[in-house]
Amino acid sequence: MPRAVSVRSSSQCRGFFPAFLAAALVLTVGAHVAAAQSSSDSVFYAQEWTPRNERVSLHLDGGVFSPINGGAASPSVGLRLSKLVGGHLQAGVLSGWTFERKDRTQDVGSEPGPQPKIVLARADAYLIPLMGYLRVNFTEKHWLVPYVGVGAGWEWLQIQATDYQTQTTASASYSNWAWEGWGGLGIRLGQDLRVNGEVYYNGASLERDVVDQSGQAWKEVVNFDGVGARVGLDIIFQ
Repeated sequence: MPRAVSVRSSSQCRGFFPAFLAAALVLTVGAHVAAAQSSSDSVFYAQEWTPRNERVSLHLDGGVFSPINGGAASPSVGLRLSKLVGGHLQAGVLSGWTFERKDRTQDVGSEPGPQPKIVLARADAYLIPLMGYLRVNFTEKHWLVPYVGVGAGWEWLQIQATDYQTQTTASASYSNWAWEGWGGLGIRLGQDLRVNGEVYYNGASLERDVVDQSGQAWKEVVNFDGVGARVGLDIIFQ
């Protein structure tokens, strides 16, 4: 028995073909638009979060430093200038200034409550490092940026002491190789601005050569190993 075959009329075929072309055109245009949008978003994301190698970072910080061998926490300020040499690596130089003061005093009275004191002697110390350093940022794609750094170079210690009873003043300078290591967490405020908080360790055994009145020479050493904490502002320049 012959099979029945469905045959479309020529008018139906003429109506179907233009509709098919129109649908194909809409799908093609939509695909190109979606691809272009995705590419634009990717470029924007890369521009927003990916650092450029030609950028320079200026880091300004302030905090406290406490020597391990004793002494109260001392105020400190610092500066770091670095070049972004990769997506996660910075290389640069650092310096800073730490101030420590110690007084020998004598009470004026014996009454209870706050009483004035007589300063018999005072010693001021200034610690200044100059080091090269490397810093590694563990991520550059989030608003929280953990990082670590290590530096090595030279460190100077200047001590000035005054005895107010004898009205005499003496000073001494110490220096030697030193190193510093730190770890911190940054909070991104914008593409080119970040607030950082970090803890650090300073390792230094500073020395000077001394010759006494009899002509005998020896070496004085000041151990300035210590720990500290600081908060800084990291600014990125083109």
